[in-house]
Amino acid sequence: IRATFEFDLSENATLKIIGDWSDFKSNNRTAKPLDDLSFAFLLNPAPQDGIDVTRNNLDTFFDWKTGGVTVDLQWDVSDTVTLSSISAFRTYESDFFFNTDGTEEEITRSTFIYETDQFSQELRLASTGLDGWSWLVGGFFLDEDKSGALGLGRATHPSFGQVSFIIPNDDTAESIAVFGQVTYDVSDAITLSVGGRYP
Repeated sequence: IRATFEFDLSENATLKIIGDWSDFKSNNRTAKPLDDLSFAFLLNPAPQDGIDVTRNNLDTFFDWKTGGVTVDLQWDVSDTVTLSSISAFRTYESDFFFNTDGTEEEITRSTFIYETDQFSQELRLASTGLDGWSWLVGGFFLDEDKSGALGLGRATHPSFGQVSFIIPNDDTAESIAVFGQVTYDVSDAITLSVGGRYP
């Protein structure tokens, strides 16, 4: 689902709010062995009937949700200068359960959960219509929090024992940048531009 709302705050200012949300669910997440069946052959699994055939003894799935809101404010400071502010928030989470041996035997499985929240802010000041000249300066900020965990499990069997473990992960990220650009219309057919961004 996605929706956009636009508002005229004044003769010189407009506000746009954009929101979206996605919800995805699926099942039957299993590997497709291409050669031998590794440890699974000890349990005499059914032979593979082709690359398009999947075998799965688990109630596997891959579910994810994502959505966000963007607020876009445009303000004409003068006839030739516009101030833009774009604020955005996004979230994403997923849950993944996977049969990693590709057979109907209880051999290996994996699970993965992941979640991230992200906020960004961009400010731009731009000018046009100055005898062929135009320019733009701005700044950008991003803050993101991420967390997740990978779990791997192997079934108990006298021939190869049991090994199960989980790998957690938490990360944060921040990014700050400034940028600018100057453009000159040499003629109706030629335009020269120079710009930069740091970092």
